[in-house]
Amino acid sequence: MNASFSASAEEELVSFEWDFGDGSTSTEAAPSHVYSTPGCFDVSLIATSINGCSDTVTYFEFVCAG
Repeated sequence: MNASFSASAEEELVSFEWDFGDGSTSTEAAPSHVYSTPGCFDVSLIATSINGCSDTVTYFEFVCAG
């Protein structure tokens, strides 16, 4: 299963740390990811703004593949 992700905020974001829940990560602003094994996966993002403020969001069982 191929999934695409993106982030938005009121402030300009300058850093992204995605965790797709299957051991894969990305630092792209809008990454795509292929889930090769069946299951439901939590997806997390740590985003940092131009002002240096960071926030973490986790979506539990956000992607279910297979």
